[in-house]
Amino acid sequence: MSQTSRIKAESRRSGVHHIIDVGAMSAATMKQYDRDGADLRAVNRQFSAMNFMTVINGSTVAVAIDLDYTTAKRYIIPASSVVTIDSVLYQEFNVTNMSAATNIAASLVYITVGYERPLAREG
Repeated sequence: MSQTSRIKAESRRSGVHHIIDVGAMSAATMKQYDRDGADLRAVNRQFSAMNFMTVINGSTVAVAIDLDYTTAKRYIIPASSVVTIDSVLYQEFNVTNMSAATNIAASLVYITVGYERPLAREG
């Protein structure tokens, strides 16, 4: 096995991530990202759930992230901010434009989803 193959295998064992460009959103609309959809399938195929998410919101309005489609796991991402959600298991999520009047242009909201294995703890 070559050094490159060993590094790739170790990387797959340590976790996986995927970057999603949410795209344009009309005012007060929602987009769903299903566990079987193209954006999440690669992560869910390798690991049964994801445990981290980083949201880059470059728009002028807040967006809401509902993990597993439930408001019990709702995170509000303020305008022009970066928020990381860590150590929360989920398989799918909604993204909602919180403004009733302002649209979000394309390429302003990016979401990195993935799974990272926990660090080994010394006994």
